[in-house]
Amino acid sequence: VPFYGLSILCGDDPYLRILLPRITRRKKTYGFGSHCSYAVEEYVPTREGSECRIRYGKERFTLKLRVPGKHNMLNALATVAVADELSVSRAITLEALSSYQGVQRRFHRRGEKDGILFIDDYAHHPTEISATLSAARERFPDSKIRVIFQPHRPSRVEDLFDQFATCFKLCDSVAVTEIYSAGEMPLEGVNGAILAQAIEKSGHSGVGFTEKPLDQIETWMKQSQPGDVILTLGAGDLPNVYRQLF
Repeated sequence: VPFYGLSILCGDDPYLRILLPRITRRKKTYGFGSHCSYAVEEYVPTREGSECRIRYGKERFTLKLRVPGKHNMLNALATVAVADELSVSRAITLEALSSYQGVQRRFHRRGEKDGILFIDDYAHHPTEISATLSAARERFPDSKIRVIFQPHRPSRVEDLFDQFATCFKLCDSVAVTEIYSAGEMPLEGVNGAILAQAIEKSGHSGVGFTEKPLDQIETWMKQSQPGDVILTLGAGDLPNVYRQLF
């Protein structure tokens, strides 16, 4: 960072907090902690997304989003900090953020069938999965949330196996497909069925392995009530099921 530069860091992240004392240039933090430069004081999930009250020094302002989840609010806070540094009008920044509707395959509403909502997300890393499920639970607190998860790359599953085993706790059911290879060779002892067993051993009671995601979805639809959610997660070809659903 040059002498005139600025580091903008998430003050909620424990690793970044360790780095903070080592940063000698200007720095600002953002997050849900009261110690942050841009701090969330009130956070309220809404039907459209989320809303929060932000404290920045002696200033207070309201930030509204049309995308759900605390992770999106954190991204928006970082955006506010960057825009302030670039002397963008606060009114313009807040209006732009409130009009943002997300991108393809990020909590992407694919459709509704028999009152059951289908949402698709690119999440394929345990941290992303946890954030997406947190947003789903926040958005649909009283609904059953069922997940079809397609693991991506055998090497990633092997490297993050323990994290994958524990990141599905916020959903009611999860069905794991075979791993999408993305051009990698198979690894001995690393496959979708073994991962499903590990998720079950971690304490999740509604876990299974499926070779045919569409069949699993059709089974869940028979068990679901209007208002329930079926969520497809992964970076592979799993979204192809929507060509047959809608």
